[in-house]
Amino acid sequence: EICVGILGNIACFPETCETLSQNEDLGAVLLLLLGDADPPTLLETTRLLLTCLSHKDICFPWLERIRQHTSVCSSVSFIMSSSTNSTPLLPYTLHLLAFWFVKL
Repeated sequence: EICVGILGNIACFPETCETLSQNEDLGAVLLLLLGDADPPTLLETTRLLLTCLSHKDICFPWLERIRQHTSVCSSVSFIMSSSTNSTPLLPYTLHLLAFWFVKL
């Protein structure tokens, strides 16, 4: 959770976000973390993915990873069905879905 949160903070800088986005292994791990059961980890993971998708020139590697990673849909479905309005995870996940649908 803490490590992903730090990555989310530094991904606000386009150059750093581009470097993170080029790392295939990191991308795969982050998409796998969407299946984690720990809400703080899910929150930081969705925040990092949302940050990377918000950079216009950097979002395409992420979109391609999302298309190829078969568990993303079921992970997001689980997040949506098990989250409550009292946690910030639900709004982050909804924003993430909106970016995916707009960019795809």
